[in-house]
Amino acid sequence: DATTGFNIVGYSTTGVFDFSDPSLNFEGGGVGPGCYGPGTGLYNVFPISFYGTQAELENQLFNVLLTGEAVEDAIMQGLICADAPSVGDAPSYSVFIMQEEVQPTCLANAGSVSSNADAFYCGAAGGIQVSSPGFNASADYVQLYVLTLNNAGFTIVDINTTGSFAVPTSSGEYIVHAVNIEGVEIVGLDPSSLIGQSAVNVLSTLDCYSLSTAGSSFVVDDPVTISYEYDCNESTGVATITISFSGGTGAYSVSGDLNGPYFEGQDYVIQLEDANVLSLTAFDGNNCSDSVNDQLPSCVKTAVELYSFDGRVEPIGNYVYWTTASEYNNSHFVVQRSIDGVTFENIAKIDGAGNSNYFNNYNYLDQDAPAGKSIYRLQILDFDGKADLSNAITLERRAEFGIVEVAPVPATDVVNIVFNSTVESVIEVEVIEITGKVVERFNVTSTEGVNKINLNIDAYSAGVYFVNMSDGNEASVGKIIKE
Repeated sequence: DATTGFNIVGYSTTGVFDFSDPSLNFEGGGVGPGCYGPGTGLYNVFPISFYGTQAELENQLFNVLLTGEAVEDAIMQGLICADAPSVGDAPSYSVFIMQEEVQPTCLANAGSVSSNADAFYCGAAGGIQVSSPGFNASADYVQLYVLTLNNAGFTIVDINTTGSFAVPTSSGEYIVHAVNIEGVEIVGLDPSSLIGQSAVNVLSTLDCYSLSTAGSSFVVDDPVTISYEYDCNESTGVATITISFSGGTGAYSVSGDLNGPYFEGQDYVIQLEDANVLSLTAFDGNNCSDSVNDQLPSCVKTAVELYSFDGRVEPIGNYVYWTTASEYNNSHFVVQRSIDGVTFENIAKIDGAGNSNYFNNYNYLDQDAPAGKSIYRLQILDFDGKADLSNAITLERRAEFGIVEVAPVPATDVVNIVFNSTVESVIEVEVIEITGKVVERFNVTSTEGVNKINLNIDAYSAGVYFVNMSDGNEASVGKIIKE
């Protein structure tokens, strides 16, 4: 075809050309009566002698020179070593290829696609409605609208016959096309099965179609999102809010509790005192936005800044102690004890200092502490009735039989004898003079844990006595001094 520079479509070392070969099927192969469609037209055949290998010749014809005129120019300029007659002159040959049965031309018309889609969608739900005033075809064609992602293969996102699409959930640039496809080529095909495929690949499998693209694409933007974390410093009553922005495009224009330009991937910190509402609005470069107008938890200064809380096991009970660094409107402490860590009982009330900016020390001896584990915590109450809880500590008493304490020493009338018992049992008690004479013998019933006996020694003579206690398996001895 002289109008195209004599495109090279094939070659042969035998002079035989098989026009059933797909490489020879192309449109525009010349002009002439009855030349229609792929594979038909005017072909020119001419000889060429090339100095080199067949692979080198193929590379020149199909990758470098491409047309007969380019081959002739390269020979004349000495760029390749070859000989050939002028293209189209003797001894070249002209060949007409005609189809045996004339086929109709592809009459589909996809028209001119227009869209009412905005340039940007800010991650919001909604839809796109496209129209095609010139969208028409004969009864032999199927009319479709195709939504594609603007990438290398124009991936098909949605396809239908209405032109109504939901806004895609993924960010990116999208294009709407109108397509008319010959009906015989789409028989039995579910258009939805094409979703996810390359539109380029799909159309390349069709012999007859017409495609029209919307005048402009549209972009789906990630939604602008404001995120924040809230932290209350109960010792000062000041709340710290850490704010970040994500999504959208470009810098954010922010107003409210923050004002100015801000950027994705950075944290911004503000402090609010006696404030319970966070108010922010952020716009990105595409005017997409997000707003926050949230009620925040109250950040109230606690009655007590607890510096430490600890305890230890003593022979006569569990000793707990604590220190405050400061106190504000503090009424009192309630010492609570639990065996299982779930149910706590109040066992003591200790008055607080009210208001204080220096260290204060407190303690309590739990003489009724049972054997085994005991869990302690403090309930801290201010004068307004507001209550806070401290951390919990665990103390464990060893469950062994024996006298823990005899007091007072010396004594005049009553001696308190404190002892541990591993089980509930009957305990035999003997009071013995230093000479070995038993002064008094009696039994008491013990409970598991710490027990106490009040022994009246008013009638005893002054001197030293020994108290011997036995549960039938173990015995323990203590000393009494009578004034």
